[in-house]
Amino acid sequence: MLVVPIAAGTILGLVAYCYILADDRRWLLVAIFSHVLLFVHSSSGGNSAVTPIALTDILFSVVFFPGLALWFFRRIRSRDKIVEGWADVVVFVFLVYAFLSIGLAAYQGFSVEKGIREFLLFVPLLLIFPVRREAKKNKGAQLIVWTLLLTSVTVGLVIVVRYKLDLMAAHYLWQVISNRQQKEESLYMSSIIILLAFLVGNKYSKTLNLFLIGIELFSLAITFSRGYWITTFLGVVASTFFMRGKARKRLLALMVGGGLLSAAVAFLLLPHIFGSLITGIIERAGSISPDALTIRSRLVESEAALGKFVRNPVIGYGMGALFTFYNILTNESLRTWYIHNAYVFLLFKFGIVGFIMFLSMYFKRVSELWELWKRKLETPDNSFVTALLLIPLMMLFLSGTSPQFFDRGSLMILAIVWGIGESMLEGAA
Repeated sequence: MLVVPIAAGTILGLVAYCYILADDRRWLLVAIFSHVLLFVHSSSGGNSAVTPIALTDILFSVVFFPGLALWFFRRIRSRDKIVEGWADVVVFVFLVYAFLSIGLAAYQGFSVEKGIREFLLFVPLLLIFPVRREAKKNKGAQLIVWTLLLTSVTVGLVIVVRYKLDLMAAHYLWQVISNRQQKEESLYMSSIIILLAFLVGNKYSKTLNLFLIGIELFSLAITFSRGYWITTFLGVVASTFFMRGKARKRLLALMVGGGLLSAAVAFLLLPHIFGSLITGIIERAGSISPDALTIRSRLVESEAALGKFVRNPVIGYGMGALFTFYNILTNESLRTWYIHNAYVFLLFKFGIVGFIMFLSMYFKRVSELWELWKRKLETPDNSFVTALLLIPLMMLFLSGTSPQFFDRGSLMILAIVWGIGESMLEGAA
């Protein structure tokens, strides 16, 4: 009896799959949103050496990788221009270099599977090319940005619901903090900056934008990630220096309004623990200190990785390589691939060669956004371009304590920001 509905579902699924892959724009938007499958997955993987492959990983891969391969195949077949500068060349060279480094790690006895899975974290960099092409088309940039925002809000709503369910029986402050939803903070940070830019620039519905900001702020708050709190605040404050005229005054007012709106959202969703939540956030923020145990732990972690780096400084140890350090938080030795400091991660995995390649490409694209910002200084696009510039700048700052350079979500955001920025720069030439 189940054969007919299963067969019908399979046929409909294949038709929908072919329909998505048949059009570049359609695939790109679905590919961006399909990251939700990864971001809301309950198993974060964290610092573990091996994370089980889930159904969500498979579904995402079926959409993302064949579509990306098809996009490049179509461009090559039609002899379209793909590479538009040396920064594009560096992206390809770096990815080849990273892939080959899996063999280096395997030669030292590390897992090939782990190396491949680490390498896949960098593949979203290739979205720069389809994003840049689609952003040049009519309403292409708008659709891409709103797909990113939809992805962010969807993930935010899921973790808010999850947090609420976890705290239904909460009675103590430690329960509020220990149930932190540490997921995709860079999504919320970037979305807040973009949405504020939309509000300041009088783009789209103010009611909708304010509502989305409230969700994003609350989602960021319940991650209890101090680094992202600080960086988001710095990004918003920095916007006041990059924006001009009335936009600056509107932004200052919105900073206060956004905070109040986020508090209102928190009260409506979690009225029974609202006081404890606010207290937890204040205590968490108040614990920021250079002497904090978590900071010292990350310094010990970085020191251990750098100790290995100096023994092989040119090419590093490769994707999949592990190192051991003494974790002062748990009072035990930990063998891991994960390094909170993204700069140290690059040095450990790729050596000076890969470190220079990645950062030279990064700074080149930031310089292009700076040039775009100067050209759009007195135009209605100024606030949006400011957001495009500040997002990668804030990630540079944050990468001293967070994995922006090897985080799938962060790299997807950077690819979108860079692709849209470069399309606007070409149009402004």
